Amino acid sequence: MIKLLIHGGAGAIRRENHSEEEMDEYKKALSLSLEQGFRTLSEGRSAEEAVVEAVKVLEDCPLFNSGKGSVLCSDGRVQMDASIMCGQNSDCGAVTLVEQIKNPILMARYVMRHTPHRILGSKDADALARELGFEMESQDYFVTEKSKFHLIEAKKKGLIQLDHDEGDSSQTVGAVALDQNGNLAAATSTGGLTNKFPGRVSDSSIPGAGTFANNKTLAFSATGTGDIFIQNMSGFDAHSQMLYGKASLSEACQSVLEKVKSKGGRGGVLGLTSSGQSFMGFNSLGMFRGMKGSDGSFQIEVF
Repeated sequence: MIKLLIHGGAGAIRRENHSEEEMDEYKKALSLSLEQGFRTLSEGRSAEEAVVEAVKVLEDCPLFNSGKGSVLCSDGRVQMDASIMCGQNSDCGAVTLVEQIKNPILMARYVMRHTPHRILGSKDADALARELGFEMESQDYFVTEKSKFHLIEAKKKGLIQLDHDEGDSSQTVGAVALDQNGNLAAATSTGGLTNKFPGRVSDSSIPGAGTFANNKTLAFSATGTGDIFIQNMSGFDAHSQMLYGKASLSEACQSVLEKVKSKGGRGGVLGLTSSGQSFMGFNSLGMFRGMKGSDGSFQIEVF
């Protein structure tokens, strides 16, 4: 069996703030991501490759808060995070605070596969990516009119905003996959929070917080109030509940969301097991999400 789940963020996504045409654009982007990732699995390639391909599509889409379209720090810069983890052997890699790598998820995979480290950050990670020949872009490439507008609005209110607050439907992205060999993988990518402090590191770049994968339990990707996902180490928490507490996938993921909510947070979670059980849940108004499996399962939903 093969299966892929993706998300484009969860939050205060209100129907009345979006036309049918806008929602169609979001769904088209999710469909393209699903198509690319699932094709990778169908070709017999690994879950690792599938989540990278799925996330890369969303990083290239300006509708989402990752890669092109990332939200802005308080000083107007884009600083991006991404991570990947493989369930077969707990391999993981991440980048944080990168400013010029077109697809941060590709560099996160490089860190995992070709360095002795697990997380590389800031301008040094950018410099290494450039030296290695990764596709690079200027800051102008990542910045959109929407991200500039939301920074102005956040500054007026003196707020650090989640990527889904106040009608902003620009969202963190992620994917989890199961390949034909029964291996799991997860990947997450984000631009963080509007008006965040420069240098703020998100859960999307921390394996065990916003990204996790272990074949014995689940592949996990989160979106939402990232600082609480870090505080709770939510990905590892879900894994521990399943491995040691014998919780089901749904029980573990629902528990994670309840714990985030109890601390004033919001968000959504993807979960997938090596037997193909899946979870796409959120404690907010909506979540951009999609699923496709060789068992005939297919879904693209927002609310």
